[in-house]
Amino acid sequence: MTGASAAAGWEMSVPTGGFEPLRSKNGPNIPTLRSVFEFIDYRKFLDHHYLEKKKKNRKFSYRYFAMKAGITSPSFLKMVIDGKRNLTSGMIEKFCRALELDAKESKYFTNLVHFNQAKTAREKQDFYAALRAMGDMIREEVLRINQYDYFDKWYTPIIRELLGLGDFQEDFDLLGRTVEPPVSPAEAKSAVQLLLKLGLVTHKDGGRYVPTKLALAIANDDSVVSLSLRTYQEYALEHAKRAMYDFDKRVRHLSTLVLGVSPAAYGAMVEEIAAFKDRIKAIVHRDEASSRVYQFTLALFPVSKEAPRPAAAVAEARTHAGLGLEELRSPAARAARAEKGVA
Repeated sequence: MTGASAAAGWEMSVPTGGFEPLRSKNGPNIPTLRSVFEFIDYRKFLDHHYLEKKKKNRKFSYRYFAMKAGITSPSFLKMVIDGKRNLTSGMIEKFCRALELDAKESKYFTNLVHFNQAKTAREKQDFYAALRAMGDMIREEVLRINQYDYFDKWYTPIIRELLGLGDFQEDFDLLGRTVEPPVSPAEAKSAVQLLLKLGLVTHKDGGRYVPTKLALAIANDDSVVSLSLRTYQEYALEHAKRAMYDFDKRVRHLSTLVLGVSPAAYGAMVEEIAAFKDRIKAIVHRDEASSRVYQFTLALFPVSKEAPRPAAAVAEARTHAGLGLEELRSPAARAARAEKGVA
């Protein structure tokens, strides 16, 4: 993040919430069975399907669906919707029949199940690619494809920052070579075209591309957007590792602490990080001589399981409940909360 290009700054800190259901054009009181292509969470689709069927026919039940699907457990659909059970490949076929999906809908539903149930980011990427291949059938406002694309390539946010620092005109070769590590002219041009499409940069009369917004708010939830964010974070951590060897100590800073903390202390540390980030952004916004893009990455994560505590320590903890979150907060964190009106 840079001062001159603060317009290009972004942060992944928007409240969670997932995708909002699309409103029926027929009115709020008329049940409308929505297409599977309008969903990016198969459990929400199943829940919607069940509720709409129930509205139209009170006799429709979990037991009826199980019978229609050829499933012995009458509560299986309910457990799947609640996230207590997953669908196997064989069960997916039974659900497709019970849901009366055609061939294309069945293919989408199958990929959607695998996408939602994937255990690794790479698997999610692969199944999401399959979903996007069916893009002509999918509502773009549901998938938020543009937000996904912004973080899909690690260099896109960097190029957005660079455009706030220098006048590259149409020299995409120079723009690409200014990125660390360098990207090709074609990749740099593609990133600029995407930024133009998203309205995050504009093309001035003089030929310069410049950022258009002060900040980019990105939903951070269990969706395709958070999938791309996780992938981007992987890139960020890889770049941090590479920076240790590629850059002189005078232009990069890396430090690590290994600490034993309580849950309350962890909460206080998270708030302290938030207050610290606010101070960093204040420094950047005051900087009028920005000349280089920096990546600022913070990571706080466990490196052990809960340790068995000595009997004496347990007895002490029962006598003294320990410091609460408020007592652990630093003056800076308390001041930041007060400024935001948070108790």
